[in-house]
Amino acid sequence: MLGCLFLRKLELRQLTKSIAFSFCFLIIFAASNLFAAIKIPNGLNQESRKEFLKQVGFSSAYKYLAQGYILGGHDGLELSSSVENIPFSKTNYLSQTPVNETDKVLQSIIIGKGLYQNVDFFFSFSPFLLQNQISSYGASLRYIFYEDEDRPFNLGFLFHGNGLNFSNLVGIQTTGMDLVMNYYLNYWTLYFGIGSARSLASFVGGSNG
Repeated sequence: MLGCLFLRKLELRQLTKSIAFSFCFLIIFAASNLFAAIKIPNGLNQESRKEFLKQVGFSSAYKYLAQGYILGGHDGLELSSSVENIPFSKTNYLSQTPVNETDKVLQSIIIGKGLYQNVDFFFSFSPFLLQNQISSYGASLRYIFYEDEDRPFNLGFLFHGNGLNFSNLVGIQTTGMDLVMNYYLNYWTLYFGIGSARSLASFVGGSNG
């Protein structure tokens, strides 16, 4: 996991303005998803369902997106947004009848709050206003166990869980734990991580759905 982040810590008085900006930003990317029904491959057997989970299951995993410094030492909340691609087109061949589904874009908003010293809590969700065929929600707890005294660098564990629902046809729940290294300056963070995740999927409709 590797990413660069351009964020700033939000004071409470700035939160309303920032949320409005984030919604406007996400709507730009949501235009193609607003009224498009998702077509899930049908007639899936056990092996096909496993393959479907491999292709789109990672989209259900919680995505780490936060500043590297410990939020517990600051007032206010941290707000960020993400846009990611869900590769539905890679699952079309699994269907018993022809399906020509395209990839979808998932937009999420993440809110972070420091709980106590080196423990931070994050909550993420996908606004129903932007996409009514995909719902996503999740949470994570970050525990920083090492912070360098001379450099903007720390190490910590991230415990996370997330759920994803596609048109009430497929539900995926993912839990996991990561070891994350953060190197951060004022308005950006470079992070690396390694960990494991476990996904469970529920398909509605049996072999016909």
